Amino acid sequence: MKFSAEQQAVLDHQGSAVVTGPAGCGKTTLLIEKAKHLVAGGMPAQQVYVVGFAWRSIKLLERMMSKRAASIASDIRYGTIRDFALKELEETEEQTLAFADNAKMRRLLKKAIQEEKFVGSVSEAEHIVRSFKARSRKPQENERHFGLLNAYKNLLEHESLLDRHDIVRKHIIGMRNDTAQPCAAKVMLVDNVQDATQIQLLWLQEHLRAGVEMIFFGNDDLTVFGLDGAQGHLALEQLAELPNVAELKLGDIYRTPTALLPSVAKVARLLPIRLDKKEHPLNAQKAAMVVKKLPDMKQEMAFMVDYITQAQQHGNDRRVGIIVRDDYQANMLVHVLQKNGINPASYARPLWENYGAEIMINMLQIILNQATDGQLRQVLVGFGLNQIMVDTFFREGLVARDWLPRGGMLPETVNLPGDSLREYSALRRRLMGYWQLLSQKETDARSVFKAAAHDLLVHLNQDDKEDALLALDILLSLKGRLSEKLAHIKTEKLPDMSSNVVVAPVREVRNMEFDQLLMPQINQNRWPSAEYKVIDMDMNHERRLFYLAVSRAKGDITFTHTEDLSTFVVEMQSAQRLKKQRQAG
Repeated sequence: MKFSAEQQAVLDHQGSAVVTGPAGCGKTTLLIEKAKHLVAGGMPAQQVYVVGFAWRSIKLLERMMSKRAASIASDIRYGTIRDFALKELEETEEQTLAFADNAKMRRLLKKAIQEEKFVGSVSEAEHIVRSFKARSRKPQENERHFGLLNAYKNLLEHESLLDRHDIVRKHIIGMRNDTAQPCAAKVMLVDNVQDATQIQLLWLQEHLRAGVEMIFFGNDDLTVFGLDGAQGHLALEQLAELPNVAELKLGDIYRTPTALLPSVAKVARLLPIRLDKKEHPLNAQKAAMVVKKLPDMKQEMAFMVDYITQAQQHGNDRRVGIIVRDDYQANMLVHVLQKNGINPASYARPLWENYGAEIMINMLQIILNQATDGQLRQVLVGFGLNQIMVDTFFREGLVARDWLPRGGMLPETVNLPGDSLREYSALRRRLMGYWQLLSQKETDARSVFKAAAHDLLVHLNQDDKEDALLALDILLSLKGRLSEKLAHIKTEKLPDMSSNVVVAPVREVRNMEFDQLLMPQINQNRWPSAEYKVIDMDMNHERRLFYLAVSRAKGDITFTHTEDLSTFVVEMQSAQRLKKQRQAG
């Protein structure tokens, strides 16, 4: 590759540095090239660490490295800060630490929400707890939502679990007390450092003090974890002020077409606080911004299927990206595309991590007599039985194995008051009815499951019901024997990164670029989001998310909407009209 003078300065620089620049200026390419330069200069590849802040982004970087630097890619170390901290702690303590992953965290948050009578969603609880734990100092007891944090921490401690923040903090303390070692890196190449939290910045600085050379790449306009404590421009400014850390800037934009840059750039320029950036557009290919209103979501989905089908007919080398607001939209869209013979790469968080979807699959396991005690416990509570009462059932000896074939009976030692007994007996009769239909082969498993699932749906709240309905549709669409498919459906798979059709929630699209970009449901109530119940709306965070999405386009951008159009797109249209007026004048 031929590099500009600015890019070559990054490759030639000796020592630590903060590299900033606008979206599409080649930061990810430079990160990969910097790794190649370091190894070519004699540094062992095993001592080059590529550090990021999201698991799927790291996996994408690893694949890009394998394509562009195949000879060294397998020896370089890749991971999030949590990954590296956990590895060092486990080597020090010579034991596997019990880690609360995303699924476990949400399970604990669900309990904490019930204990604290928190009125927000699980997603909001996740943001709140993460923003508390991402700080470098302990929060105060009088702060809003401290009770939720405390309930979650108590549940973690009760189960002897550490979450990602605990692991990073534990490693920092270990390094400072000489009870744990820093990572064995000579150089760390840190991607998207604007997403670092206070505790993650401390971890990075601790490695700087230990003599690790750091090259930080970032753009504060693309901060996507602001609600989780990401520091944005503060991270970049703080790192640039450290001794022996140079500040290098890039300005040439290779991705966003010149024809669309005024519209795309306006989204970021309206941010009240942002680092200064030079913008020199170099992509002169023709590109258009299309806004299309459709009557309803069904027709919007049909439009996208037709769009992708036509794009694939015009050449398989063109990469089409579909960026949506959240995981639910992404999972729903993937399901629709797969029904229409299109198999995209999905970057959505697995649907089965969500309570509504999880309880559906557990209901199916009960119908098929494959449920564990935990799955039966969840479904009984999901049908409305009291949690304490259900816990008593299992303490007294209730087991899920062959529960329905044995008549769905309780242990003899369980004595229920009249109202509770009638409630349990009514539920038992319903479930036994489904089991008998299946065991007597009066109908097939899918029909029985569908009836039982709809019986369960009426007991779920609206947030969980959406996930449950999507899960139900996916489960009913499975080909072959359900009992055989269930063993693999919850196993998380890496996206097919070679696919030329990508569906992703907006927070997962960093380091990606697309020849054609589709953004469905660009309604005013989604961009900016109206989903928050207790978190205060942060318009700057919403704007950054939208800018992250539109800055992925190398060519055409197509927006579709079914309701009032997002004000962010209205701003882009205004910039487009102004450009035309200037050209005409």
